[in-house]
Formats: sequence, C-alpha cells, structure tokens
Amino acid sequence: MKRFIVFLFAVTLVAAWVAPSLAADVTFSGTYRVRAFATNNGSDFNDDAADENTWIDQRFRLGINAAASDDLRGFIQLQMGAPDDSANSCAACVNGSHAFGGPGDFGINVRQAYLDFNLGSVNVKAGKQWFALPSDSQHLVYVDADANNSSDVIVASTQAGPGNVAVGFIKFTEGDAGTAAYDADYNMYFADGSFPVNDNVKLGVFWLFVDNNSGTATTNAGDATAITLDEEQIHYIGVSGSGDFGMVSVNGEGVYMTGDANVAPGGGTDQDIKGYALSAEAKVKANDQITVGLIGGIGSGDDNATDNDRETFMSPSGSYYSGKTGIWWDAGEESNGGVGPTLANTNNVGRGTLQNVTWVSPYIAFSPMDALHLKAQYAWLTQTEKGTTVDDALGQEITLTGVYNIMEGFDAVLQAAWLVPDDGLTGGGTAADDSVSEYFAKIQWDF
Repeated sequence: MKRFIVFLFAVTLVAAWVAPSLAADVTFSGTYRVRAFATNNGSDFNDDAADENTWIDQRFRLGINAAASDDLRGFIQLQMGAPDDSANSCAACVNGSHAFGGPGDFGINVRQAYLDFNLGSVNVKAGKQWFALPSDSQHLVYVDADANNSSDVIVASTQAGPGNVAVGFIKFTEGDAGTAAYDADYNMYFADGSFPVNDNVKLGVFWLFVDNNSGTATTNAGDATAITLDEEQIHYIGVSGSGDFGMVSVNGEGVYMTGDANVAPGGGTDQDIKGYALSAEAKVKANDQITVGLIGGIGSGDDNATDNDRETFMSPSGSYYSGKTGIWWDAGEESNGGVGPTLANTNNVGRGTLQNVTWVSPYIAFSPMDALHLKAQYAWLTQTEKGTTVDDALGQEITLTGVYNIMEGFDAVLQAAWLVPDDGLTGGGTAADDSVSEYFAKIQWDF
C-alpha cells in the first residue's frame, strides 16, 4: 500500500508542477469500491457439490482531467485492480470482478487516455476511452470497450437542431501480428442520432458496422458446423425511445442484425447472419416512495444449428442494462459481478445481451427515506428457440436489493438473489436442479 500512496503523491506532484506551465486547470475524480460475495451452485446446480465460494475484492479508479480552455481538454484514468485475464488476477474473482494484484504488484494500468477538443460546433474525442452508443439505451449491442481494457476510439459529435448526432471509429482489437497476409483487426464504425420530439418524448437511431478480421467470430459459438473465419461483417440497425407521461414512464429499444461470415479457403461454407432483439420497460410512480414496473425482452435464437444461417442475436461485448438482476443479467462493466450460472445445456444462450433469451420481470421499488432505496424483483426466463435442447424454460429469479446513502458520494449496497433453474438450464432428466444463490455487499465512494 505504501507504493500506491507514493504513486498517488507523484501523480499529484507532477500535475501540480505541469499545470502552471501549460496554463491548464487540473481536476481529479474517481471511485473506490470494496465488495464481498458469497455464492453457491453456479457451476452445477447441486447443493452437495463443492462449488460454494466467498471472496472480497476492491477497485480504485482515479481520473485526471486537464483543461487548457473550454475547447481543449485531456483526460487520463488510472485503475488499480487487475482484470481477471491479467497476470495479477484473483482466481476467485469471477464474472467481471477486479482485485488488487499480489504483494508488491498493484496492477495499476491506464484505463483511459484521450484528447477532448472542439472544432467549431463539432466536439472530438480521440484516444483510449470507454464508449457506449448514446441511443443504445438498453445496451443491446453495447460496445464494452472496457472488456478490452478500453479501446482506441475517435468520435465526433455535434448539435443538430434540438438533437445530437455522432459518428466514429472504434479499434476494438489490434490483431496484426506482423506475419499475417492480412490485417487481423477487429474494427467498428458507427453513426448515432438522438432527437427530442417534445419535452416528454425522446427518440434515437443508430447504425453499428462490425468488420471483424480477428479470426474469432462474434456469432460463431454454438453452431454445430464450426468455420475457420476469414472475415465477419455485421450491421446493427437500432431505434430507441423514451417518454414521461405524468406518473407513467416508458422506454424501449429494437435492433436488427444482418451480415455474413466469410470463411478462409477450405474452411467450410460461408454463413448468413441475421437476428433481432427487443427490450422495453414501463413503470408507474405511485407516490414519492413507491414505484412499480415491468421489464421484458426477446432476442432471436437459431432453430437449426446445421444450416448456413446464424440467427442467434449477439453483440460485440454484451452488458444488457435494462432491469439488472442479481444473477442472470449481471455481466459486464455495468454489473456487480458474482456468480455466473453454467449455460452448457442451452441452445447458445448468453447472459451479456438478449442472446436467445425471452424474459419478463415485474418489480417494486420503495424509498422509505431519501437515503434508503429498496427493490424487490422477480424474473422469468426462457429460450426463444430451444433447438435440440430438452426444454425452453431457463428458470426464475428473485432479487432483493437495498442501497443506503451514508453520506454524499458514499453508498452501501446489500443484495440477495436466488435463481431457480429449469430443465432448459440444467439439461433435465436426473440432472441436479438446486437453486443458485448469491449474497453481495458493497461500499463505494464516488468523488
């Protein structure tokens, strides 16, 4: 810990020394969280097997913002807490968790570093940064750059009447090894527009083009006929909307996916890609303390894994945001992390987005005081297409959550969740079908 304190002191000292010489204002922001988990039955749905797990982890992020003027800024975000796929990861910290490195190694990395400047009415951000499409309100095709420890992004945005439009480029993976006959990169191009219809209604539209030459197919997993990928090109076209009508609020999003996967010579037959996803939420604020709501969604699945069509809806890196539950919809940067139930018996179901999943979830939220927020949620999940699996039904989940604001910027969270698996998840027959459980606690300081 002493090394980290020295590191922070050095950052502060350098910033204070450089700022006057560059006539730049330097400000700091960040977040520090400590989390505790207790999970059971995620890997086998069996109370008698040895898969119970408990752990504590923590993560610290420090943002440094330097502004020369309103038209020129630079941002750097440092993170202490090694990702799971690094040499410093904690083997127990599963499903998106981060932990400090081992003794003498704090796993400090640069999560973001980009320039932010204005060219007339156009704002440009260029560099290593976290990014999400503004109109992808439900995160159905969420580009979780943090899954790649942030990606190189160039995005230009400007006002268009009362709305906003943005275009850009994402270098998701730099795959050129120097010896390949082609550039083995994973690139994305996008355009996004959001427009208020009036004070209560807002609409959005986006296009995302994935040009994947990495050799690992976005939509390849789960098909009976595997291919040796040469290039995969996918278009995502989406629309979203939200509205506030007195006590009632609604929001939703729909996405159509189309494209193809071209195989390397001798690698098999080219594949057509097509799919869809829809997600919506409606909630009623009964009074200042009680809100009731209903969330639902459907994502396409593949009814025939042996043909040349890939019809399961998938995204570059899922982090489905709408109605986060404690277990099932709890993956990606937006999540708490924790237990991840095995999906081995399903028809290529995924938990990152609406990947061959249909679900519906009523909930009630109660705030007995300004500082305390409670929520109870039920979720029913099934496969959209069961394919050759034994059953459609995946299971049911109950999530109970409490958030208490201890002081400004400092919150405590308690959560308990139980997933009752059905035959579509367990495989049916004599397979174990005990409930998956997760108990979670977190304290977090945002400054």
